[in-house]
Amino acid sequence: MNIANTINPDHLIVEPTPVGSLTNIKNNLNKIAYESVEILKPICIVDGISVLNRTCQFNDIFIDQIKQSFSIFVSKMKKTNSEEKDFVYKKLHALNSISPIYRDDY
Repeated sequence: MNIANTINPDHLIVEPTPVGSLTNIKNNLNKIAYESVEILKPICIVDGISVLNRTCQFNDIFIDQIKQSFSIFVSKMKKTNSEEKDFVYKKLHALNSISPIYRDDY
């Protein structure tokens, strides 16, 4: 709340990795949401190459971010083929089958 009262930003972007779960952050932000503070739908940006190379850590915090996101964007996919894009899509879709997953340029 101090940020809103002190600098009154038009937008505030919260990037929870690796400190906290998106679920907890959303719950805490919803407690302070009021007329002048609007909570937008969360997004998740995933490094597609890390998923392909299996170097992406699917720890609890990362899984929570994918599950809680309204939209999922996969980055670094320009040089991948359709099979690789499908692999990444399936991996993410298994964690969040509701939200759209954008795996092409955005």
